[in-house]
Amino acid sequence: MSTFYGFKSSIKYIDFSTDNYYLQCEDNLGEVQLFEIESSRIINTEAIDFDLEWLGEGLRSYSPLENVRAQYSGDNKIMQIVKLSGKPIVAIGDEIGTIRFFNYPNNGSDGYYQCYADHLYTITKCLFTHDQRFFISTSSSDRCVFKWRCRYNDQKIKGLMQLLIKNEINDNILN
Repeated sequence: MSTFYGFKSSIKYIDFSTDNYYLQCEDNLGEVQLFEIESSRIINTEAIDFDLEWLGEGLRSYSPLENVRAQYSGDNKIMQIVKLSGKPIVAIGDEIGTIRFFNYPNNGSDGYYQCYADHLYTITKCLFTHDQRFFISTSSSDRCVFKWRCRYNDQKIKGLMQLLIKNEINDNILN
C-alpha cells in the first residue's frame, strides 16, 4: 500500500495508465497530479516524451479523443469515460443519461459506434467487467443500475487494431 501526497483539496477523479506505471489524480479545484505508482513520486507531465494512455477519467484530456470531446458541450458534459482494455473502444456516459461507444483513438471519421439513451439522468459510473462480457452503467438520479451484454464486431475491431499498429509504426519511423 502507498500513500500519495500533494493535494490541495479532496480527490475528484483517479485514473491508471494502461501500462499500470502511472496514476493521475484530479482534485476538486481542478488541479491534476501525475504520480509514478512504484515510487509514489509526482511526475512532471512535460518530462514525459511519450503519450500516456489512460483507462478512465484521464481519457478526458487525451489527444486521440479530441474529436469525441468536440461533440459535447456545456449543455451536455462528459460525466464518465472508460476504455475497454485491449480493444479500440471507449464508452462515455454523459449528463443527459446517454451512453455512447466510440472507436479509440478517434480521428473523426467513422468513429461512432452506438448510442443508448436508457438512463433518465446523469451517468454516475460506467465500467466493463473484468471478462469484458458485460458493461455496467449507473445513474443515481433514476436509481438504476443496468447490466448490458457486450457483443463485439470482431471484424471492425481487427481492422481498427491493424490501423493502430500501422499508425504506431509510422509514428516511430517519423520520430
